[in-house]
Amino acid sequence: MLNTLASKDRGRLRRTVVVERKDLTRKDRVDATARTEVNARDAEWSFESLSLVDHPMCPYGSFDVGDYLYLTGDAGWTQLDQLVRVTEIAVDCVTGNMDLKVVST
Repeated sequence: MLNTLASKDRGRLRRTVVVERKDLTRKDRVDATARTEVNARDAEWSFESLSLVDHPMCPYGSFDVGDYLYLTGDAGWTQLDQLVRVTEIAVDCVTGNMDLKVVST
């Protein structure tokens, strides 16, 4: 079994991922695959704010300022896979919407 370590200094929180690929048998292919995985997981964009509604998957009161939220899913134009930290919360009591100010980690 071959393994390698690939990293990229993004100035943010380090995330570790293990990828198992038994079809790779050459060291150069393992290194190239690791670099591809690191680049694929590196967000070229960052969120400054999020708009949420009260939902069973994200109920009011389940997070607060200072908490970290993991964003994952299909955004239509890209796959979300990012950790953000909540810095400010504003709730509109009429509509039930919640606006979060966040910073990428």
